[in-house]
Amino acid sequence: MSWDCGGGSCATNDPRSLSMLTAITGTILACLLGALAVGLIGPAITIATVSWGFKQGLHAAVLDGYSDPATLNAPLTLTTIGFVVAGLCLVCWLPMFISNRRLAHRIRRSE
Repeated sequence: MSWDCGGGSCATNDPRSLSMLTAITGTILACLLGALAVGLIGPAITIATVSWGFKQGLHAAVLDGYSDPATLNAPLTLTTIGFVVAGLCLVCWLPMFISNRRLAHRIRRSE
């Protein structure tokens, strides 16, 4: 991807530069659709998967020599926050799942 830098800013007309925006938008939409479809387990899986992929990409960039490991503290902190949010979604989903199973069992017993 070629960049044109000058005047204190850089720009490109390569469509690959929109990849991060597309990934973030897709993640948010997947979380919302997942929450509507299956409850909080959908966002938990989506956020954990995206965080894992981002972390793997960071490590690959370091191994390939594109990034300095000292500059990855903030991105690695973001992946840790992503895993924590995914864990919280999972923990909040478990009581909802158990409650739904109990309700379904009561309905079956009453029929």
